[in-house]
Amino acid sequence: MLYLASFLFILLFLFSCSDEFLDTMKEEQALEKANKESPVSPPVSSSWVNLGSLATPRSGCIFILADAQYYIYGGEEYAGVRSDFWRYDPETLGGTLLTSTGYKTLSAMAYAKSRLYIFGGEDSGGGTLTDLRYYDPSGASWSAEITTSDTNGPFAPARSGHAMFAYVDPADSHTKLYIYGGSSGGTNVAGTVYSLDLDEPGKPRWSKLAEGPALRNFASALVGDKIYVYGGYSSSEARVKDELWVYSITDDAWTLLGTMPSSLAAREGAAMAYVGGRIYLYGGSRPSTLISSVAPTVLNDLWAYDIPSNTWTQAGEGPGGRAFHRCVAYDGLLILYGGYKYSSGSMVYLSELWSYTPDTP
Repeated sequence: MLYLASFLFILLFLFSCSDEFLDTMKEEQALEKANKESPVSPPVSSSWVNLGSLATPRSGCIFILADAQYYIYGGEEYAGVRSDFWRYDPETLGGTLLTSTGYKTLSAMAYAKSRLYIFGGEDSGGGTLTDLRYYDPSGASWSAEITTSDTNGPFAPARSGHAMFAYVDPADSHTKLYIYGGSSGGTNVAGTVYSLDLDEPGKPRWSKLAEGPALRNFASALVGDKIYVYGGYSSSEARVKDELWVYSITDDAWTLLGTMPSSLAAREGAAMAYVGGRIYLYGGSRPSTLISSVAPTVLNDLWAYDIPSNTWTQAGEGPGGRAFHRCVAYDGLLILYGGYKYSSGSMVYLSELWSYTPDTP
């Protein structure tokens, strides 16, 4: 009788879970099917234009616009982490290979005081970096590493998958770097914002500011005195997020703004930029939740966020799903570079450069 009761209990449990299990299985099968896409990108909107390719295929690299030039640094591709550093003319796409400062992926760069500051990232051995230095375009040279002895205040901890922006504080006209988020050793660092005052008399000074959500591999954009952060991975919750946060530099405060109206809102490795009065967010990835052999799904959706009304509008689709790509604004256009996609279950790194012409708000 004991064996019969146990058997009946197991049957009842399986029947109670069957609907949820089947729904999850269907979702995972759909994700697997989506990743077995053709290597040929699908037709795209006439608003998207393929401008060609830059450097070599890679994801997780630095791609910024500084002093009317594109700069690409590092990233990851089939052979591992890269160390090359490139400058490209946005009009001619003529490129120049520059002197680099080591292997880096998931690092961050900001243009401040006519210099390109780089901080953190992962090296070729997977180690998390606390390396801070700058590149001087006029002298085509790198500074020595900036260490704790070169600055005052609490030095920002090592991290990768973070964001860094430069901002001129109108209160004192000082140029400051703002660093947020990331992870070290597979665990997210605290969501504390660090600032580095480059114009502090004597030595640049670090400050610890407000603490926001602890995230890595999120999309981010600086608009005025505010840093917008979307999605990313939370190691404490072990899942990707679907929230839009904003950090006010002036108020030193975080505010949760909500999420986008999409069943695929949660994502990491997306990219966004402020163009034509709106923030545009493109792509990203969603991990498999049940079948470990299923590759993450890379997304192909483009969304526009209107700041005054706090509303999202889907702006169609782009040139194929991708993640850990980069976006910048240039001459009224959204510029997309790099990343990776999946084709027949295998990762494919990208070097394509695309432009998108936003609709008039």
